[in-house]
Amino acid sequence: MEPKLLQLGSALLEKTTFFVLGFYSENFAYPTFAPVEIPGAGQYVQLLCTPGDTPILGLGHARTNIGLFVEAILEQPGMTTGGMTVSAFTEQTTPEKLLQSWAKVNGKKALYVEVNIETFTALWTNVGVDILPKMMEFQRYMDKNPWAGSENILTKDDLCVKGLLSVEESFEVLKS
Repeated sequence: MEPKLLQLGSALLEKTTFFVLGFYSENFAYPTFAPVEIPGAGQYVQLLCTPGDTPILGLGHARTNIGLFVEAILEQPGMTTGGMTVSAFTEQTTPEKLLQSWAKVNGKKALYVEVNIETFTALWTNVGVDILPKMMEFQRYMDKNPWAGSENILTKDDLCVKGLLSVEESFEVLKS
């Protein structure tokens, strides 16, 4: 645990739940993640600076799923407080699988293209340097994603969260 958090005191820590969000499908609306149509090619490309097989945890539809996780946290304080971490995700996936789910739902062909950090930075300036590469690198270099569940990390299964929208269902909702 972070030393600064320990300084908060055990009374506060006893009431605390740490909440970690997976990659949400709404990210595809941001220019850095949005698939781009290639005129004349009949397909879309997504340019990211990480391998397409990088393991990531997908939250699905954030506007629906975050509330369902929060509700489960609040209804089960005996399980979720005391400095426990809740990892909010619906499925383990990869950037390539996310793109193919988007393509399937939208009836499009799509190709995932990994670009180097220099190219990505040239396209997206500060976002290319400060945010996205660090987020994806964090996922890429873990042998097993600790947020996927362990003794001190609770998941949807531990909390019996119901009604979550999967990544594919999320893209359906976002399409309309």
